[in-house]
Amino acid sequence: MRIRVIPIEPKFFADFKDGLNDEDAIKAFEYTATFLVIQYIEQLTDDDKWAITFPPCIDSKGRGILHDIGNYFALGHHSTGTKKENRCLRMYPRS
Repeated sequence: MRIRVIPIEPKFFADFKDGLNDEDAIKAFEYTATFLVIQYIEQLTDDDKWAITFPPCIDSKGRGILHDIGNYFALGHHSTGTKKENRCLRMYPRS
C-alpha cells in the first residue's frame, strides 16, 4: 500500500517568516499548526497510510512546537533535511 504524502503549503506559515519571537506569535503558530493537523486527520480514514509534511520555511522553534503537537495527538514525527533551508517535519500514524 502506498503512503499518501500530504504537503502543507508554506502560505499557511507566511506570517511567521520573521520567526517566533514573542508569545503572541507562538500562540498564533500553535493554533495554526494544530488546526491544520486536525483538519487533515479528520479527512483520513484508519485504512489510509499517510504522512503530513510541513514546509522548510518553519524555523527550529516552530519545528519544536510541531513535535509537541505530534506528541499530543500520539503521532509519529521526525524532522528531515540537513541544511537549515531544507529542514522540514513529517507527522504520521505510529502504527
